[in-house]
Amino acid sequence: MRKNGTLWRRRVKYKIEIDGDVRKQIKRLPGNVKQRIIRFINDLADNPRPSQAKHLRDHPNVWQHRIGNWRIVDDYLYITIIKIGKKHGPEFYDDIDFEDYE
Repeated sequence: MRKNGTLWRRRVKYKIEIDGDVRKQIKRLPGNVKQRIIRFINDLADNPRPSQAKHLRDHPNVWQHRIGNWRIVDDYLYITIIKIGKKHGPEFYDDIDFEDYE
């Protein structure tokens, strides 16, 4: 399509799914962190793989996003947020059942 003589594309919004347990985690976050994380999640609908997104080691379909000391972990296909929390070492990822996302 052309608009004003230039080619333009309609922006596609991705559907973001947030698990009920993750919604509870978001509610418990400190106010300023909660706002940053909600804003970031909303931005994922426009750009699901921002430049700072990284594959989680040994889990090619799982991505992590850094927001200060906080992490958002999502799966590759549907952008399902599977965990949010403050990272205190590798045990942050221990309770995630990665087989559900591969």
